Amino acid sequence: MHFTTRTFVDKPQPDGRLSPTVFNPSDLDTDQWARVLRAGGYRHVVLTVKHGDGFLLYPSAYSTYSVARSPYRNGKGDVLREFTDSMRRAGLSVGFYFSPPNRHELNVERSRWKKGYPRYGYSEVKGNRACPVPERRAPGRPSFTFRTDEYNCLFLRQLYEIFTQYGPVSEWWLDEYVTSHTPRNDSRDAFVPPPGVTGDPTQRFDTTAWWSLAEALQPGIPVFNGWGLRWVGNEQGFARVGGEWSTIAVRNQPGTGVPQFTAGAPGDRETWDGATHLVWMPTEVDVPMSAGGNWSWNPGEQQKSPEQLWHIYVASVGRNANLLLNFGPDRSGRIPEDQEERALGLRQRISRVFGNDVAGTARTSVSADGRIIERRLARPTTFNWIGLREDVARHGQRVESYRIEAWDSRQGSWRRLTTTTWNEKGRVIPDIDARIGFQRYQHLEEPTTTRRVRVVVTESRREPHVSALTLHRD
Repeated sequence: MHFTTRTFVDKPQPDGRLSPTVFNPSDLDTDQWARVLRAGGYRHVVLTVKHGDGFLLYPSAYSTYSVARSPYRNGKGDVLREFTDSMRRAGLSVGFYFSPPNRHELNVERSRWKKGYPRYGYSEVKGNRACPVPERRAPGRPSFTFRTDEYNCLFLRQLYEIFTQYGPVSEWWLDEYVTSHTPRNDSRDAFVPPPGVTGDPTQRFDTTAWWSLAEALQPGIPVFNGWGLRWVGNEQGFARVGGEWSTIAVRNQPGTGVPQFTAGAPGDRETWDGATHLVWMPTEVDVPMSAGGNWSWNPGEQQKSPEQLWHIYVASVGRNANLLLNFGPDRSGRIPEDQEERALGLRQRISRVFGNDVAGTARTSVSADGRIIERRLARPTTFNWIGLREDVARHGQRVESYRIEAWDSRQGSWRRLTTTTWNEKGRVIPDIDARIGFQRYQHLEEPTTTRRVRVVVTESRREPHVSALTLHRD
């Protein structure tokens, strides 16, 4: 959910200089968000608590750039509180988009550590000090002390606020830069050093301190772009053809710094050279619903077509990835009707196709070595989709390649089925029968009618544990 100051201006200004007074939804209704998302089949919602411009959707004790300085509810509003309350009442888990860059602290706020400098950036120039988190400790509440620079100290204190005041958080979403950020005089940063300011303007991020604080306050929280969830590498909604690995090779100790991947397609065997650990890091696919690629609502903007959204779903969830489809509430503070229609339409198609296993009650048999999984149907049945799953909860992800076969009763032999998929332009391309993971959906080049279907695993890491083989028709 992208909902912040840029929703309320026709020309977004990401440099942090936009007045907080522009934020003023006329009819904010987070319960409406929850109703739409529940009806669309969603289970988890991530809100832009702070984007790169620095505007906060909750009243922070450490910043004046927040809803507390906006006209919304006369400065007494807390969008984050309304959001978390509504989502939890609807049975949805919540995630917080809380991005490291803060251009308001770069271009507007001045340092308390070194006169004349921005509060953001110049990490080496301003140096490190002891940072108590929170700033004012209270009896009976956890507290920490880090030795870090000025902006990281502010960031840690704000993390403390959102991770202690709003209940359980199921995901922390990091965007833009993760290790460091060197401000520039471009359309995004619009940074010009103040008079007399010299030295390297780079802001270095103390990720090890972030991870330790997050883990202490929200144990087990997955961090997107950190130790928990891996970005797919694009914002078009498409995972890798052939499926994604959830087990990723890294070169550094988990929980320290940021993950250091080896070269190559993440997870493949050739990426293991030089790695020290294999970590469980499922892929997440983030994509805007808008046809123009904008994340926040813009007047007059169209949404992606139902067919585009269908292709995105089967190319993300169907390739063992988690789909994070973006909604942009409008200036009233509600999800617009066109976005609601798209969400309901996509859910209906998913339910119609994948909610019905045309194999019915046909039992699944598995060979002793786990490499042949077969279903024998009571009668000849036509289908054009295959669904596959591994038992990742107990055994992880192991299958590296396989083939799908149907019994040809006329020939008295097994016939390999050819699978196809779509690329970002909607063109049909060959699929690859490679990785499975938690969920894999594959489209058959031609509908097939048979009484016997099987999957033969040809390569795997140790013995395979395929837990589901389902048949579907669109």
